[in-house]
This record gives sequence, C-alpha cells and structure tokens, in this order.
Amino acid sequence: FPILALVLKASLLFGLAIILSKFLLPSVFKAVSRQNELLFITALAWCFIYISFAIFLGFSVVIGAFLAGMALANSPFHFQIQGKIKPLREFFVAIFFVYLGTQVNFSQISKVYPLLIFFTAYTLLAKPFIFLLLLGIFGFRKHTMFQTALSLTHISEFSLILLLVGFKLGAVSQSALTTIALSAVLSMIIASVMITH
Repeated sequence: FPILALVLKASLLFGLAIILSKFLLPSVFKAVSRQNELLFITALAWCFIYISFAIFLGFSVVIGAFLAGMALANSPFHFQIQGKIKPLREFFVAIFFVYLGTQVNFSQISKVYPLLIFFTAYTLLAKPFIFLLLLGIFGFRKHTMFQTALSLTHISEFSLILLLVGFKLGAVSQSALTTIALSAVLSMIIASVMITH
C-alpha cells in the first residue's frame, strides 16, 4: 500500500504539472503578461504554490521546484519570465555554491585526491567522447558534435543538488561530497577555459 500510494502521489504531481502547463498557465500568463512586474510575481507565486503542493504530498522541495520550472519552461512567455527571474536566479546560484562550499571538508583533500583526479579526468575526457559518439550516431555535423560535447563537459549543478540531498539523508558520505564537489568546481573551471579557447 505505501508503494501504491507513492506511485499515485507521484502520478498526481507529474500529471497535474503537465495538465496545468497546457491548459491553465498559458491563459493566466497571457492575462498578466502586459505588466512585467505582475508576470514576475505570478511566476514566483506559481513556483511557491507548486512546491507547497509537492511538500503536502510528501515530496521534497527540489522535486516541486523542478516540476514548477518545467511547467514554466513550456509556457509561451518563458523568455519574458526568464529575463525577469535571471537576477534572482543568479543570486540563489551564488548562495547555493557558498552553501556547497561550507559543506566541503577541506581537511579530507589529502585522502580523496586520487578519486578527485579520476572523476575530474573522467568528466573532462570520457564524458565529451561519449557525447561525440552519441551525436555522431544521430548524424549531426562535426562542428555541432564538437561544440555540444565541449559545452557538456563539466559536472552539472543538478548532480550537486542530488548529492546534497543524499548527504542530508545520510546516503552520501562527507568524503564523497568533498570529492564530487571539488571535482565539479575543477571541471567547471577547466571546461570554461576549454570552451573559451
């Protein structure tokens, strides 16, 4: 019964996000789109309402925020919303990385540096090669394959969010968090240099 209840709740959460993004949100955003401030506040209200609904069903804030963002991304006004939310998003991204830095135990670097080097090398060498192969199979041009593989080289922020959730639940150790977080920072720095040059 608990598994069935979880499946039903998850189906309700996902299904409602899809239905509302197709039928309700476009008309709501169309009604408020003439005033940028109202559009911004409505988008934020939608996110908070859907996150609250996800928490009410027993899911995490991350899942609620992901589904609310997915619904906003499918809106015809997503470019306007994205333009208004960009400063707020950058502020919270900075807070996220500061928080991630506070969770890293720098005294463990001497113990984890072989894994740190391995994960960083894998991210910078094997991951783009995998994307090159996949894009080659789908018949993309060499220039597109190279640019896409290079742009997807670094470890994504979403994996860091999953890592932090796992750390809070006790499923991820402190050394694993330190290893992957430092590997993510290194891969982002090196990937930025690679993309630039």
